[in-house]
Amino acid sequence: MTLMLSPTTMSARSWLPRSEQTVETSNHAAVAVFRQAFAGDTEAWATIYTQYTPLVRHWIGVQQVIDPEEVAQEAWMAFARYAPRHPSLVQEESPRRVLAYLRTCVKTAIVTLCRREKRHAITAYLDDVDSVLPVDSMDSAMVQRMAIQERVQQLLMDDDERFIFHLRFVSGMKPQAIAAAYPERFSDVKIVYVLIGQLVRRLRADHILQSLCSSSSGVNRERKP
Repeated sequence: MTLMLSPTTMSARSWLPRSEQTVETSNHAAVAVFRQAFAGDTEAWATIYTQYTPLVRHWIGVQQVIDPEEVAQEAWMAFARYAPRHPSLVQEESPRRVLAYLRTCVKTAIVTLCRREKRHAITAYLDDVDSVLPVDSMDSAMVQRMAIQERVQQLLMDDDERFIFHLRFVSGMKPQAIAAAYPERFSDVKIVYVLIGQLVRRLRADHILQSLCSSSSGVNRERKP
């Protein structure tokens, strides 16, 4: 007599091919380590760092502008600080979402450090010019732009705002494009619109920034023939 087992009495995993069972087990183990790390397990964090650092370096790629090790460090610091605040990243039995968030941290680190490197280069240039020329001979328009950029950075409250500001006002990306490019960070385009609206209102309401912009417009008018 053949014994028939109903689907309810058999493990769901027994219906999977062996290769799919292996993937499922691997994914479950990976998510379990992230959950332990988010709960404060330092050994789990060490395991994650060791296992996924090669992947982070792959995402960084090869470029000549900034130090890849500095990018990796910045990305890991941001991930360790912010990822545990989002339990939804480890709700699934797959590391897909949490790894997508880690990749976003890498992208953000690259953007932030490139901008910082550019700002340092400009500052160093101005310092060199200032050391050999009288103050009156410096390009006042350039100095004014630097002052505006510095004030804007002071008004940005967190990493999300800095990220949005760069994408929208430096790179010129539209809100729909931002939401489509970073769905793991902005689940709805409405979130992008809200962040942009908050930024614009704060920047417009800042008297110091408005004064700098007015002065900059005056300098530009004086420079026209």
